[in-house]
Amino acid sequence: MEYRVLGKLEVLRDGETVDLGTHRQRSLLALLLTTPNKVQSTDRIIDSLWGDDVGSDRQNALWVYVSGIRTALEPDREKRTEGTVLLTRSPGYLVNVDPDQIDAVRFERLVSEGRSLIDTDPHAASLVLGEALAMWSGRPYEDFAYEAWAQTEIARLEELRLEAVEARVDADLLRGMSRELVSELESLVREHPLQERLTGQLMLALYRSGRQAESLRSYQSLRSRLGEELGLEPSTELRRLEEQIVTGDDSLV
Repeated sequence: MEYRVLGKLEVLRDGETVDLGTHRQRSLLALLLTTPNKVQSTDRIIDSLWGDDVGSDRQNALWVYVSGIRTALEPDREKRTEGTVLLTRSPGYLVNVDPDQIDAVRFERLVSEGRSLIDTDPHAASLVLGEALAMWSGRPYEDFAYEAWAQTEIARLEELRLEAVEARVDADLLRGMSRELVSELESLVREHPLQERLTGQLMLALYRSGRQAESLRSYQSLRSRLGEELGLEPSTELRRLEEQIVTGDDSLV
């Protein structure tokens, strides 16, 4: 079995897509996948899936969805048994999985591995981080982007994805790929205009590409945005990078 949440929820069994049923039934599985192998209480599940909607017998509906998910995931399980995946455990339910069956978990493992390689083997780091980023097909838990229960996990994974991109760029800068990175970094800065680390990476890539004036303009643009929108100055680290670029510090080459 393979569980994909870095995009729309998808479950594959022997390479074939599993029909998970209705949106709320899919929501149940997605909710449990946010805490693999950990019990979520029935009360929390009901509150997450139904919120203030009290117009139905939510407990009976939950039993129906649990049964439906069990049938979808393990169609050959013995009748009237819970199977081996979606388990009933006091005070609620859990999804019993090998964590590596979930793409989000594999993504986090690869990001950690890639980061650890940056200083010693930037080429390998770039490959590992690129493999991790290639697992994404859209926003995490895309089908449930407006569900309150999904917001924290979506935000966490999206922040980790940006950190993975930044780490991969660090590795590629160490590989001497400044010219190749400029266009990508310009797009990333437009997408995340207040992210200092990305602007710093763009400044460095531009400088190493012989575009000192553009590098300094990138800094000034960020400084203006920070001042106008947040009332802040760039960090000490970024100001130091600007000084090094102005003086043509040899350590930047």
